[in-house]
Amino acid sequence: MKVFQSHDITEDHSGAVVTAVWRSVFALFLAMQPASAQINRAKITILQGTELLHQCSRETPPSADGTWNPTLSDVQKFEALLPSMLFERGSRLDVQRVLNQSARQYAGFIRNGRRYLYGSFFPADLTRAAPEWRTKAIAVCDGGPSVFGLEMDFENGTISHLSFNGHA
Repeated sequence: MKVFQSHDITEDHSGAVVTAVWRSVFALFLAMQPASAQINRAKITILQGTELLHQCSRETPPSADGTWNPTLSDVQKFEALLPSMLFERGSRLDVQRVLNQSARQYAGFIRNGRRYLYGSFFPADLTRAAPEWRTKAIAVCDGGPSVFGLEMDFENGTISHLSFNGHA
């Protein structure tokens, strides 16, 4: 592993170096946390099929050519990269708060031969009103910024789609 020193990152280097450094720092930080801090399995479900792409008040990624079955390890990779992916997009979301307060549904899709992992985030207390959330996609109408969908290009670990729900 190459260790970068401050003089290694100059204005002559592209943003890719800075991005790689930030991803490494976040991944190391999360790897040092206890497993329970990395992922709260009680708030996560992995669905199969394309049902998750049918949402009520937000845009979703384009149609899929097929699906793949992500594992909990794949979801952990997604959530470990979440802070750096959102930082790159200029998002001001408090990622730790989002992970603590949101239930998440994930599904894997294939588009143009590439694997994507889509996560649908919504307030965890909604699961009490929808106990089927572990087996069926939840479509929340409205909800504002606490309800959003995020797609990661699984091959290169970048956000390929981010969309928040609107307000009523």
